Amino acid sequence: MCIGTMIPTCPLHGSEPAKTLTIGSPLNSPPFVFEGEGRGIEMDLVTSVVKKMGYNLVWRHLPPKRIRYQVAQHEISFGIRSQALNTDKLFYSRPYIQFQNVAITMDPKVQITSLQDLSKYSVVAFQNAKDALGPDYAKAVSKCTVYMEMPNQAKQIETLFRRRSQVIILEKQIFTYFREKFYPKSEVRMFEIFPPTSYSAVFSDKKLRDEFDKALQAVTPGSNGN
Repeated sequence: MCIGTMIPTCPLHGSEPAKTLTIGSPLNSPPFVFEGEGRGIEMDLVTSVVKKMGYNLVWRHLPPKRIRYQVAQHEISFGIRSQALNTDKLFYSRPYIQFQNVAITMDPKVQITSLQDLSKYSVVAFQNAKDALGPDYAKAVSKCTVYMEMPNQAKQIETLFRRRSQVIILEKQIFTYFREKFYPKSEVRMFEIFPPTSYSAVFSDKKLRDEFDKALQAVTPGSNGN
């Protein structure tokens, strides 16, 4: 289900009404995205950038693959939390956020010191993990007993606590948020086998991408997208 959240801006008196941009956002992934609330670490930053550009905005929450598709089809103005693919003809902003992905387990027998170790277990990752985490990761999980990618990260985490997966792969702060809220007494182990992952916004319009980059630099001066 798609939920749109309107974030208004107020044009100066006597000026033309600001154009509204429709922005594709991933599904509920607090503290970065609180679906339907128009807030979160990531959403707040992008909202500030779009306001700096002089636009109103509406959020549309979608699975990651659907975001890229709707950008390419010009159904939305741009999408967030994306990475460039060699196979597409879209335009990407400079990175604006970094995620620290981790491998998490409740099974005391699981030991993970490298990507290759993942091949021994059943793994559930976030959608587009094979693209985001690189070819060595994709090669390792291709040998898993079971491997799935899920767009809904609450349900992904549920597979771990219901013992339907041995390992899950997702961003550390997102997992911590859901764990503290729903599974506060749980015992898990985290393996930090991934480098930080940088994400950009994705556009079909190069001019709009350039506007975004300029406003992003103004909102986060001196930042390298961290």
